[in-house]
Amino acid sequence: MNKAVHILLTLMVTGIIAGGVLALVNIWAEPRIAANQKRETEEAIYLVQKNGKSYEEIKTVKGELFKVFDGQKNPVGYSFVYEGNGFQGKIRLMIGIEPGLDKVTSIEILEQTETPGLGTKVTEHPYKDQYNGLTIGTGIEWVKGKKPVSRMKYRRLQEQRYHQNQLRPL
Repeated sequence: MNKAVHILLTLMVTGIIAGGVLALVNIWAEPRIAANQKRETEEAIYLVQKNGKSYEEIKTVKGELFKVFDGQKNPVGYSFVYEGNGFQGKIRLMIGIEPGLDKVTSIEILEQTETPGLGTKVTEHPYKDQYNGLTIGTGIEWVKGKKPVSRMKYRRLQEQRYHQNQLRPL
C-alpha cells in the first residue's frame, strides 16, 4: 500500500508540474502566435491585391473582410480570409476580388495541413496562379488527385460573393 501511494503521489506531482509548465508556455506563446497570424494576414492582403497600399477592415459575421485601397485612397478591391476543409484538413486562405466582384485577383494560402508532396502543391505558384483573373462562376483546373481542395476554394468564392451582405461592387 505504501508503494502504491508513493507512485500515485509521484505521478500527481509530475502531472501538476507538467500542466503548470504547459500553461506558462501557452501564456507566453499565445500573444506571439496571434501577432504572427495578424502579420501574415496583413501581408497576404497585399499579396492578393498587388496595387493595395492600405486597407480597412469590414466587420462581418462570416469572417475577415478587408476593403483595399491604393496610394490615393481609391478602392482597388476586396480581400477576405476564408477557412474550409481540404482533403486532409483545414485550409485557410486569403482571396482577392476585383472591385466589380466578378474576378479573382489572386489567392494566398495562409495555413494548410495537407499531406506533403501532392497536397502541398496548393501553396506553389503554378497552382495558385490559375486563380489570377478567374471569373467567379467559371471552372477551375484541378490538381490531379486533389479535387476536394479546388472545389472547396471554388465554393468559398461563390459563397463569399453571394452571401456577404457587406460586399458591394465599388
